[in-house]
Amino acid sequence: MNSQVILIIAAIATVYIVLGILTRVTYIR
Repeated sequence: MNSQVILIIAAIATVYIVLGILTRVTYIR
């Protein structure tokens, strides 16, 4: 795997995690 692919996967993973946290916070509120 290229380093660029790993960076892209990491970026997508972080985005999904952030969205999940934001949705959980909004649902809690």
